[in-house]
Amino acid sequence: MDDAAQPAGDGAHDEQDLGPGSRGRVAADGTPAGEGGRGRWAGERARGHRDGPGTSRRARAPRAGRRRDAPLEQRRLTYPEVGATAGALPAGYDHLVRSRAVGVGEAAFRAAAERLMGWDMHRSAGFEVRPTAARAALGARVVLRLGWGPLRLEAPCEVVRVLDEPRRQGFAYGTLEGHPERGEELFCLDLRPDGTVVLSITAFSRPAAWWARAGAPAARCVQERVTRRYLRGLL
Repeated sequence: MDDAAQPAGDGAHDEQDLGPGSRGRVAADGTPAGEGGRGRWAGERARGHRDGPGTSRRARAPRAGRRRDAPLEQRRLTYPEVGATAGALPAGYDHLVRSRAVGVGEAAFRAAAERLMGWDMHRSAGFEVRPTAARAALGARVVLRLGWGPLRLEAPCEVVRVLDEPRRQGFAYGTLEGHPERGEELFCLDLRPDGTVVLSITAFSRPAAWWARAGAPAARCVQERVTRRYLRGLL
């Protein structure tokens, strides 16, 4: 299967056929189409959420240079559509939806879930991972670092959703002040009825830093490359 990341159109909720051996298709939120809709999110009443996944926690975009050097625990989310990767992706952002089969059977599903929730997928993608919790949990924060010296990229995020079900595991995190982009990304592992283990990645984002805006095409290429690494990271 081609594992190149593909941006979807604004508001789209793309599906991707996984080919022989799979049953049905995977929607952008990681839900197999035709199998009863998406699963419940653990911790639906996240901090600032009153009505579950459909409600956005308003987050102000920081002014240039504001709070970017603040301690991680003091930084704020930089986009208002918190939790939107659980449904229709918001307009005004670049959308990315990608899926890949990463194994077969419950043992493979459990092993992949441990690696995903323990940040090992991100490490396999080449990031230095600095989390506030050993496992992705609601409210946990993480700084992802890529590169060295003056070219090092830092991307602080907060886990805003956790999916914890017998056949579905995953989390979504959103960008904090100091991140070069604004938006959210969802990582969802699904154990299909036929035993296929599927990793789905859904994201919406747009540049935040001036240099990211100036180099937007290059930033999209980097995002696609990192997504391919994520999809291979759980194989």
